[in-house]
Amino acid sequence: ADDLLRGLLLAAVLVMLLLPWWTDYSVAYHFVRRESVFKVYVLFNVLEVFDKLCCVFGQDVLDAVLNVALFSGCGLLYSGAVALAAAAFVFLHALVIFLRIVTLNVAVNSQNSALFAMLVSSNF
Repeated sequence: ADDLLRGLLLAAVLVMLLLPWWTDYSVAYHFVRRESVFKVYVLFNVLEVFDKLCCVFGQDVLDAVLNVALFSGCGLLYSGAVALAAAAFVFLHALVIFLRIVTLNVAVNSQNSALFAMLVSSNF
């Protein structure tokens, strides 16, 4: 059961490594770029909050996977479900980080330098 769970986690990690081939950066970039300055600013701040929430929640999710794998006598179905939930969470967090990078890139490349100044000043 442990070997199957570890294999499932390895497969999930390999799928997550293939994420850059699944996402089209230019589509995401132009989707964010066509928004107004205020919407991009709000989007960046919302993604920052989601990123912080994902970091905190992610530690608990991965701890639960570790506890199920090492200390629990749970069945294979439950262990697989926990591992798939963790993989889905990692995918979601990677997507949030990807959109945050796209939004920051839009801010850097925008004609309005005030947007970049607002984003940088909000981090200090």
